[in-house]
Amino acid sequence: LSTMQGNILTAAILNGVLAVIGSLLSNSILRVFHILREEVDQLALGDYSKDFSFPLSASSDPDIHGLVKGFNQMKTAVESRERVIHASEKKYRHLVETMSEGLVMINDKGQISYSNPKLSEITGLSRQEMKGMSLYNFFAPEEKENIALQWVSRIDGLQTAYETFLVKKDGST
Repeated sequence: LSTMQGNILTAAILNGVLAVIGSLLSNSILRVFHILREEVDQLALGDYSKDFSFPLSASSDPDIHGLVKGFNQMKTAVESRERVIHASEKKYRHLVETMSEGLVMINDKGQISYSNPKLSEITGLSRQEMKGMSLYNFFAPEEKENIALQWVSRIDGLQTAYETFLVKKDGST
């Protein structure tokens, strides 16, 4: 009976020790994921100011080091792509803003969402005045059918050049 009691006591102590070890290991693993999640959140906000997981650099686990290295490579790649996108956007914005033709972007309801400075110069309307206006407000009544056909063609992927008359703010064409 005393041997059985000793075995039960030993099993209970061993079970307790394993529970403590398991708890410590799971907290350690969860800490790693918590730190990495916070750093990914910073990256998502555009903060590239530091390398990933300085707090985890003391770890001797090669898997954690591999994970941190992978996240740092991802951060570098995202940062590089973002710089390329910003440079491209700046170049094309300059091109659109300084072109010698009027340019307008419309939403699927035919309302103006963007116009370049040249279109303001042509129509006499400010860019703010044009925003939200119907595209059809700029065309003489006899041109509206042609404009509707051109719009449908462009929606279908056909882009043909055409000329039309615009109605200016003062009513002239």
